[in-house]
Amino acid sequence: MVIESVGYGAGTMDLDDRPNLLRLIVGKTDEQLQSDQVVIIETNIDDATPEQIGHLQQRLLESGALDVFVTSILMKKNRPGHLLSVICLPDKMETLSAVILRESSTAGVRLRNESRRKLSYEIRPVETEFGTIRIKYFSGGNISKFSPEYEDVVAAAMKTGAPFQKVYNSAIMAANQLKER
Repeated sequence: MVIESVGYGAGTMDLDDRPNLLRLIVGKTDEQLQSDQVVIIETNIDDATPEQIGHLQQRLLESGALDVFVTSILMKKNRPGHLLSVICLPDKMETLSAVILRESSTAGVRLRNESRRKLSYEIRPVETEFGTIRIKYFSGGNISKFSPEYEDVVAAAMKTGAPFQKVYNSAIMAANQLKER
């Protein structure tokens, strides 16, 4: 909330258990950024191969995770391990927890609800010398930015034999030209 003014007042009645005071805060919410709730699912894993971790990450993404990441950690008894973190919408929490419990050696997961602020976005295609690339345009408040869709850049690079960076830069240039119009 953006606070516009604050007012204080004192009543005339004497109350035995508390002061008769009032504070009023007037403001408006910053609706330029979107907000929602997400669940963070985490567990520590100390006995998985890199292939098992990679498979688990892929299964979680296929099952509806918004993001999955793995952090190297040092666990008790100086054992190297992995911290598996999954970000998901609340309605996917049970499904993704079950995937973790079924597909890994862990016996439990930690759950945490968190608020998230985010930019709104839309996807628009641009034409490049390497073909059509989708661009994600993000905006909210006084923020405006864009990014080429990774999968489109990879597909165009593979199809044409061009380096990833060249295709990426071409998409950026096309998006800048579109933005200027």
